[in-house]
Amino acid sequence: MNAKTSLAIKYQNISILENNSIDQALELLDTMGLLQILYENESDIDFCITQTKELIKFIILETDMVHHFSLGEELTAFVESQNSSAKSAEMPLINEESYTAASTDSLLTVIDAQGKHRRIILAGILHAAGKNDLC
Repeated sequence: MNAKTSLAIKYQNISILENNSIDQALELLDTMGLLQILYENESDIDFCITQTKELIKFIILETDMVHHFSLGEELTAFVESQNSSAKSAEMPLINEESYTAASTDSLLTVIDAQGKHRRIILAGILHAAGKNDLC
């Protein structure tokens, strides 16, 4: 998009809608003090808030269609790696049938054990939710 609107200029024609959404979300979180409330019992509240804001920025930027195919490839690779690990450890596989209420705990355990994949999973969920009209 090469528009000359105030938002396009502000964000240098890069992920304009996504960057605007980030700014609005972070402003709302700051204005309402929601992150301070969420992390009020943490010893390093500033670190937690900074990390959460970075995660929010990442997952919103990943909704830009420019990331559509690479995000799909990363999610596929993650699922395949988890299925490979699950087979060897006799854990439930990640597939359409495994997305039931009964398997939610085991799926969350797999995701939580792979902290490095949290961002890509959250980005995939948000991206898919925002693109449902494309299917």
